[in-house]
Amino acid sequence: MISAKKDKFQAIGAVRNAPWTDDYNLSHRAFCRIWLSPAEIVLGLAVMAGGTAAWIKAIPHVASLWAGMLSFWLDRIWPGTAVSVINRTVAGHWQIPVPYFKVEAGPVDGWTWFAIALGSVVLFALSYKIPTDTHLPYIYLLRAFALIQWSALAYVKLAQRSLPQDATEYCTSMLLFGMIFTGLIPAILGFTFYIVDVSIWKKIALTVITVAHLTLFIPLQYLAHACILRVSLLFLPILYFALGPLIEVILFIAFYSWGMSWSSQHAGRWSTPTNFRRGGRPSPQDVVEASRRYETAGARSR
Repeated sequence: MISAKKDKFQAIGAVRNAPWTDDYNLSHRAFCRIWLSPAEIVLGLAVMAGGTAAWIKAIPHVASLWAGMLSFWLDRIWPGTAVSVINRTVAGHWQIPVPYFKVEAGPVDGWTWFAIALGSVVLFALSYKIPTDTHLPYIYLLRAFALIQWSALAYVKLAQRSLPQDATEYCTSMLLFGMIFTGLIPAILGFTFYIVDVSIWKKIALTVITVAHLTLFIPLQYLAHACILRVSLLFLPILYFALGPLIEVILFIAFYSWGMSWSSQHAGRWSTPTNFRRGGRPSPQDVVEASRRYETAGARSR
C-alpha cells in the first residue's frame, strides 16, 4: 500500500517537474491543438446562439421563479416582507425583470463598528496560526477579507457617513447581475468549451447543468446576503467582493473544469506543437501515438 502511494507521488512529481518540451507535456491537451470541421464550428455556434436566445425568452419566467423562491423563505424569516418583480433598464433601453424586496439593514453605530473591527483583527491574527506549507492560499484569503472589511470600517469612520448603497438596492442589483451572468454562460462556453473534442450532447448537457445550477443558487445566495445585512450594513463590501459575483464565477469554473475532464470524442484528433515546429500538419500516426502516451501517463499517475 505504501509502495503504491510512493509510486503514484513519484509519477506525479515527474510530470510536474518535466520541461514543457517533454513528451508527456506536449501530448497534454493544454499544449495541443484540435482540428474542427466547418460543420462542428457551425453546430457549436448554433448551440451558443440557441442557448442565449432561450435564456432571453425565459427571463420573465426566471424572474417569477426567483420571486417565488424569495417569497417562500422571506415569509418564514421576516413575515410580511413583500416580493415583487420590477423592470430594470440595462444599456439604456433593455428592460430586464428582477425580484425586488425591502431589506432593513442593521445599524452602523459605534458598538457595531467596534465589534466588527475587533472580529476583523482576530481573523487577521488567526491567519498567522495557519501552516504556510499546506494552507498558504487560505492565509492570503483570510487576510484579504480582513483588509476589505477594514476599508469599509475606515470609510464609515473617516467620512462620518454611511455606505453609499443601501441593502435593498444592493440585493436588487446583484440579482440583476446574476440574471445577466447566467445568460452569458452559453456564449462563454461557446468560446471555451465547445471547441473541445466532446460530443455535442455533452456540450449541451454542461450548458444546461451550469445554467440550471446558477438559476437555483443565485436567489438563495442574495437571500443569505440580505440576512447578513440585517445585522449591519458594514458587511456589504465583504459580501460583494468575497461572496458575491466571485462565487458565481467560481461555480462556473468548477463546472467548466468538470467538463474539461471528460474524455475526448475522437482519440486521435489532438496534435502536439512538435508537429508544427517540424513544419507540417501532424500525421495520424503522430496524433494517435501522442494521445496514447497521454492516456497511459494519466492512468499511471492515478
